[in-house]
Amino acid sequence: MAVDLNGKIIAFQRNRLVFEYKDSYFKSVAELLEEFRISSGIDHDKILGVGIGIPALVKSDNRTVFYSGIMDVREGTYEMFHKYIPFDIVMFNDAKASCFAEKWVNKSMQNAFYILLSNNVGGAMIINGQVYSGNNFRAAEVGHITLVPLGRRCYCGQCGCVDPYLAATNLSQDDLEGYFANLATTTDEKILDAWDQYLSYMASAINNVRALMDCDVILGGYVGAYLEPYLAEIKKRALKISTFDSNADYIKLCSYKNESIAAGAALHHISEFIKTI
Repeated sequence: MAVDLNGKIIAFQRNRLVFEYKDSYFKSVAELLEEFRISSGIDHDKILGVGIGIPALVKSDNRTVFYSGIMDVREGTYEMFHKYIPFDIVMFNDAKASCFAEKWVNKSMQNAFYILLSNNVGGAMIINGQVYSGNNFRAAEVGHITLVPLGRRCYCGQCGCVDPYLAATNLSQDDLEGYFANLATTTDEKILDAWDQYLSYMASAINNVRALMDCDVILGGYVGAYLEPYLAEIKKRALKISTFDSNADYIKLCSYKNESIAAGAALHHISEFIKTI
């Protein structure tokens, strides 16, 4: 994805590569990036930099990976990318990149909690208009709040985390669009029961966040893009288990429906450039 100085997407391309921590993978990424630049007619000298969103925790230098339980993303990942990509590179946790994109669209947003409902569940917080990282750069990791004590095993090694209950893969392994198209008309009780359970787990996670943070909760990621027809039901369920709220209008849907991770990672360079003007 390429964005201009206004944050508008000017070119987009999706490629699938199986991640391996090998030179061949990083070289392939660089080659695909160069092919994308050329095919999109983007001048090499006009590129401010490359933003990369990854399912890992990254320190404030936007280079140092210090935790990744999903993929074999290691501390030296930045150096491996930098070896082949001839631009300024920054790396971001996927949820925090998505949250940054959301903030870019909603300039007046001051306090909010973003839940990334993708193949893994992540989170990010906006406090006083800024993405908050926490003392150890692991703030808002909602995917690892205990939702069901001694419940399903999470990739992190613990049991009962939010992630194994709300990950998009609970609904579909590779075709969410097809899943939600079918959900709208299906009479299959197994599918409907699973969706009912998913909504209940979602309401519980939302209620936990709301009780702690007392701010808007934004639902994003792969699943968030399809939740418009179900928003009223989600609000109803969250309100039923809320101690303090008399309405659930604090639950919002993401503004960026597609490729929010890529957009947020790219927008960092635009934001930094604007500060110099």
